[in-house]
Amino acid sequence: MKSIFIALVFIIALILTLTSCGGETPSASTSASTSASTSVDTGSLGPAPLAGSPANEAHMANQNPEFHWQSMPSVTKYEFQLSSQQDFSTITFTDTPATPSSVIPDSMKLDHGGTYYWRVRTTEPAQGKWSDVSTLIID
Repeated sequence: MKSIFIALVFIIALILTLTSCGGETPSASTSASTSASTSVDTGSLGPAPLAGSPANEAHMANQNPEFHWQSMPSVTKYEFQLSSQQDFSTITFTDTPATPSSVIPDSMKLDHGGTYYWRVRTTEPAQGKWSDVSTLIID
């Protein structure tokens, strides 16, 4: 009876471990991130950043807008991309800004009548998913 109880406890612990890892066996990096106090568990970074302004489908006359997004806890660096192509096959401007929640592409002016697409993702402490793409039209 005691051996059956031990076997059940072991099976439950195994199921809980696999469930918490998304069905995958824990990797060395996951183990290291949980044992070191200065490491960040990349599985807990959460969703992609939320684009803020300019709002999706915004129209503006300013050819040099400032882009903002919601900063995320424990994230130290982001990557910003601006493109005239919805699939980002051509990048008009990219940056890893020093400010954690905004960027101004001051080295260029956007074209009047142009439609632009922008997105942002985390890069440190781990690369994250891209935010939803926002569209900007320069009048």
